[in-house]
Amino acid sequence: MSAGVLTISLDFELYWGVHDKCDLDTYRANIEGVHLAAPVILEVFSEYGIHATWATVGFLLCESIQELRIARPDVLPSYERQEYAPYGYIDSLGGGEDAACLIAPGLLAQIQETPHQEIGTHTWSHFYCLEAGVTRESMRSDMAHAKDMAQARGLELTSIVFPRNQYDDSCLDVCRELGVTCYRGNQDHFAYRPNNDEVFNAPWARLARAVDTYISLSGPNSFARPVSVTDTPLNIPASFFLRPFSKKLRLLEPLRLRRLKRAMSHAAKAREVCHLWWHPHNFGRNLDANIAVLRQLLDHYRALAERHGMESLNMGELAKKTPQSEAV
Repeated sequence: MSAGVLTISLDFELYWGVHDKCDLDTYRANIEGVHLAAPVILEVFSEYGIHATWATVGFLLCESIQELRIARPDVLPSYERQEYAPYGYIDSLGGGEDAACLIAPGLLAQIQETPHQEIGTHTWSHFYCLEAGVTRESMRSDMAHAKDMAQARGLELTSIVFPRNQYDDSCLDVCRELGVTCYRGNQDHFAYRPNNDEVFNAPWARLARAVDTYISLSGPNSFARPVSVTDTPLNIPASFFLRPFSKKLRLLEPLRLRRLKRAMSHAAKAREVCHLWWHPHNFGRNLDANIAVLRQLLDHYRALAERHGMESLNMGELAKKTPQSEAV
């Protein structure tokens, strides 16, 4: 029987992940901190033999602000709430003074050079698939542009993480058409169901997810290793969002770590998959404290690997190890 698996995926997005939530200066420290955090994360992954997927917003592939201005899909997003579309902001940009918050060719090169790291897609423009006004045509155009721009740089994108965890069957059909083989699905719990931003971030849902960080509401959230797939991209569901260290909540840190370690142990013993994820900008502040938490989790992974044979696989590797079958 196969061993348990630790899968890690990171939503690599810089400012594009929050451009509709806050202005750049409000979150600048976290975004600029990614240029310190990402290399440290890569060093820690190398030390522990961690295979991870870096789901990257396509904008980050651009070499310059000038390229960012002109690199656009044929069909732009048609959101009813225009603040979700980033192109007006791009048109307003001046020179390259904020380039470190908007593009990241150097960091992507470091990821490529680090063993066992996969670059996946987070769509071209941090595209929101379930917001009002979205069309299948604009969705496909955005995703296809991300694939084409990556391919021009020698990258084959086969894994996707949907921005804001928004997806439905239509999204998966588009992914299949474009050759995407796997995606990060949501936890099987009411507080995590895919929905538009307003519903997903309703106060009751945010409270439930916050409590679930420290006290088990949704269970261990591990899942059996896939044994078959159809022609639909393989679902590799999330287990836990690795929330950033908070000084205000530091007294709850033992509960958070215990919750995560117990889930990892459950996956190892049951030969299931535990899928952790976060954004590099979550480590942009309090880097030392966040890395200390990551090290504690990876020390636990190392112990589980020794005792139970647990292995580390990125999303693409896990999909490749899934036998093809007509039956689900």
